[in-house]
Amino acid sequence: MSSVEDALGAALRPALGRPLLRAVYWCLHGETDGTDLDSADFYLGGEVELHFSDTKPIALTWAENAGWEDHFSLQVRLSSAFKPDTLTAFDASSLSIWKPVCGSVLNEISVLGWEQTPHVARLDFSSGCVLVGTSYQTKFGGGDDVLIQRFSEAAIDGAETLWTLGLHSD
Repeated sequence: MSSVEDALGAALRPALGRPLLRAVYWCLHGETDGTDLDSADFYLGGEVELHFSDTKPIALTWAENAGWEDHFSLQVRLSSAFKPDTLTAFDASSLSIWKPVCGSVLNEISVLGWEQTPHVARLDFSSGCVLVGTSYQTKFGGGDDVLIQRFSEAAIDGAETLWTLGLHSD
């Protein structure tokens, strides 16, 4: 078992094969008034919470993780990484990036990165693919923001696949 699987797989694994019910952006207080949520390159300092059927929600966020080359990396948790009352919730389920995948099954999860550091979760649903990862604003990589984008090869140019789990994986 790799350190990526140890660190991220336990939280991601229960979502595999389940439909996405809801996506929530947890933004730092004052970070947004909500009018910019549907931009093509939305990034936030907080976390993205995904609700799948019959399992606990998962939170994708950034962290100062020890053990990897880059200072910041992707973190996946079953609870918030932030102190209570520091974030504001915005339902993202009807936004253009999440609406096509809400209700569809998560078929595959890949964790991608650079320099052996996990930075991006590629979520392949039956109706599309979404990337959620660490960033400095609109480019994936080490940073203390979370970037959400539709899948494109250009967005993850040069990234290596560090861990993958699919419905038909052994």
